This record gives sequence, structure tokens and C-alpha cells, in this order.
Amino acid sequence: MVYASSSSALATGSALTFDGTNFATTGTATATKLIPTGNVTAGNGMFLPTTNTLAWSTNGSERMRIDSSGNLSIANGNQAANTNSSIIYFGNKGYFDNSVTGAAYIAGVSTAPNWYSGTALAFATNPGPDVSGVSAIERMRLDSSGNLGIGTSTPASVLNIKTSNGQLLVQNGTSSAQMRISAFNNAGNANAALIFEGYSSEYGRFDASGNLGIGTTTPISNGGYGGLSLNGTSGALFSMLTN
Repeated sequence: MVYASSSSALATGSALTFDGTNFATTGTATATKLIPTGNVTAGNGMFLPTTNTLAWSTNGSERMRIDSSGNLSIANGNQAANTNSSIIYFGNKGYFDNSVTGAAYIAGVSTAPNWYSGTALAFATNPGPDVSGVSAIERMRLDSSGNLGIGTSTPASVLNIKTSNGQLLVQNGTSSAQMRISAFNNAGNANAALIFEGYSSEYGRFDASGNLGIGTTTPISNGGYGGLSLNGTSGALFSMLTN
């Protein structure tokens, strides 16, 4: 017998069943069918840490929660206010995969190989199709400074691409093939210089007026037309070769 209180049993027809193994709620009520009332993390199970928030604990510690806005937090990740979309937050030891060797994963990491603090996101994939028993390889990382590294776990700038042949491929999806590189100010209403540089020095630049300087950071304008300025310490400044 199931009691509704300390002194009375559930009435006949109540939407609650227990067959000795399974516990279930049924019926057509529009309200929530199962509501926990506890607010502590002791033991294992679901509890209510705050109003309109559900959380789950194991071994006496909170492991996951869904807040009133629908944001999902895993491993005690800090939840932030978000009114636009649902988010998964990875906290300490934040790691997501399907527990299969060689599976792709997204992980919240600090400094590899210690996966202890959610200061970066790493993305890894299996090295080939239908490969079993092979560990996934990290392909991309977004660090705590907002730098994105592709092919490197230590990006040195906003976008750091590292490959064995130094190749960056940009392909146009239409028949009128072209590649466009744009440089403009933060407001998006004025031109900015487009600079080309190597490890420690600048090779050349197009300034905001379209003048090209090679070996100089101050190309000279040619009466309102695009100018070409060459500067070198020795040898020919301009060479024309034929095949």
C-alpha cells in the first residue's frame, strides 16, 4: 500500500503505480509528474538546489544541473545568464565523449596533458574512417585568450594555422573564382592597412589608400593614384624576369 500522508492511503484511481520493480506516474495532468523536494547533494539522485532548477548528484557531489533558462551545466561548470539559446558548460575536468577508444571529443582543458581546468576547448577527431582502437588526435583548440589554433595546441594569435606544408586553401563556390582579403576598421566604415610579414619583420603592405610598399611601412601616394614604393639595402630594387 502507498500512503498519500502519514494517515491516509492514495485513493483508488490515483495516477501512481508500483509493480514491485518499477515506479511510475501516469494520467493526463498538465503539471510536472515528478517533483523532488530536497535541496542537498548528499547521496545519489535528483534535487532542487534553487527555485526552478534541477540538479543531479552522485557520491554526494553535484554533477549536472539545468537552470530555469534551460542552460545545462556539467561537472559543476559555472552557469552564466543566457537569454538567447541553451548552452552546455564544462567545469573542472570538463570532458565529453562516448567512452569509445578513438572517438571524437570536445574537452575543456588547461595545459595538456592535464585536463583539470576549463580554460580552453580542444576538438579532436579519429585519424581515419572506421578506425578502432586508435586514440583521437587533437585538431583544433580555442584557448583562454580567445586564440584559435588549427594544427597546434598553442595558438600565438587570433588565428594560428599550422600544417606540414604551410598550405591555406581558399576555394570559391561559384564559377567566377576569386579570393578576397579585406582590411577595414572596427566600425566597418573605413579602409585599413593590409600587412604581410614573416617571423620578425614586415615584407610589405597595402596602406589604407591602396598604395603598395615593399620594404617600407610608408608607401608614397602617386598624385591620388595607387603608388608602388620599393626600398632595399642593396642590389636591384626591381627585377623583371622572363621564362
